[in-house]
Amino acid sequence: MEAGIDDIALFIPRLYVDYRDFADARSVSREKLEKGIGVKQMAIPDSDEDTATMAATACLRLMRKNNLSPKNIGRIDIATEGGLDESKPLTTYVIGMLEQVYGKGSFQHCMGVEYKSACVAGSRALLDSVNWINSGENKAGLVVRHRESPGTWAPSEGRAAIVIASDIAKYDIGSPGEYTQGAGAVAMLVTENPRLVSLDRGVASWVMQDDYDFYRPHGHETPIVNGKHSLDCYVEQVARAFRGFKGNALQTGAVKNSHDFTGAIDYFAFHLPFPKMGKKALERILAEEYVDEITHILGPFGPLLTNERDMLGDKSKLMEILRIKKSENVFRQKVEPSVIGCAHVGNIYTGSVFLSLASILDTEHNARKSLAGRRVVFLSYGSGSSAVVYSGVIGEGYADAIGRGIVAPALEGRQRLSMEQYGALHRKETKEPVAEKRDQFVLKSKDGEGRRHYAYNK
Repeated sequence: MEAGIDDIALFIPRLYVDYRDFADARSVSREKLEKGIGVKQMAIPDSDEDTATMAATACLRLMRKNNLSPKNIGRIDIATEGGLDESKPLTTYVIGMLEQVYGKGSFQHCMGVEYKSACVAGSRALLDSVNWINSGENKAGLVVRHRESPGTWAPSEGRAAIVIASDIAKYDIGSPGEYTQGAGAVAMLVTENPRLVSLDRGVASWVMQDDYDFYRPHGHETPIVNGKHSLDCYVEQVARAFRGFKGNALQTGAVKNSHDFTGAIDYFAFHLPFPKMGKKALERILAEEYVDEITHILGPFGPLLTNERDMLGDKSKLMEILRIKKSENVFRQKVEPSVIGCAHVGNIYTGSVFLSLASILDTEHNARKSLAGRRVVFLSYGSGSSAVVYSGVIGEGYADAIGRGIVAPALEGRQRLSMEQYGALHRKETKEPVAEKRDQFVLKSKDGEGRRHYAYNK
């Protein structure tokens, strides 16, 4: 039995900034944002929303959608760059909110960890939960849905896990990163025999190094970003991790075509700080893939004869390689379906790679494409810096989990902010919430000793 993602639920704040308003206010070309960067809208949290309220609301939606009770869950892990306490994990805030709905003590049997490793933390949390299930440690007690009879429970399948990635990407006003802001939470149900994606075993490839491409020291509300260097680190680390993933996937037999490896991949789900970032990383991966093809055709001296590896740093020659490889077609078919969420939400850090997956599922399902058996490769990057690449196969029951959509329902009923409202929220000058809240958790107050008080708005 393989474990993986059975279902996904999103929470996206109702408030957003439109790229046209932002471009006009910052004297930036609208075309640069829409076509050059790919940004259309940026989700902005209200004054009574934080990483904990978003995580708890996404989790509640996931549980209700799947008729889950607390006893069916064995662990709740949360990945975030926006922890609220130096010691107390975000998971405890979330469980406290959920127990307002399910009853005090209803989640006391659960284990839960707050993961911090920049944006790559969401992938680490997911892989740990999958390994927990694959190891059989989830078998104690009652648990997940019996497939033949929804709403009943099969003890033999063990408890399920919930992985939540919740973040607010906030940058200084007027800074180069301001147009890549965003906010949201992704909650994933992790089970055996998942409907959405079964993760391949033994293929994940990690790389890590010490770098200061992007970081947020203690006491800083916004990060310090070395823009170009951060993008270069992203591309290089993802390419390295992909190289290791390729070796692992071929060795395990998850992918069998070594001569056209990327051709055997149906979709790429990139971490997307902005929509066009995936294209930059894809071009680097395809350039290396082309070198491997030359080696296959000309033998081990192929790269020496063509000197392609030395050409990777030469942009004009690199683009010629990519023209031959037809990277535009590869991007359009295998990456473009993943960008719709990021384009309308912005960067959500730890949840970004899973927003890409949700976008793929929505976009291709709406296009009436058959997705069962298609392979998705996840390319996750975290500043500081590290990357992991892993893969999975879309299950036969994906359509049942998708229902009427994953991303689209989360974007319904949104409210467009004026730039004046946005500025006031950014500077924390807004005393009362801008939007009315229904069916979600909100932050009611913070006391002088740092305790945060939450409530559920029905």
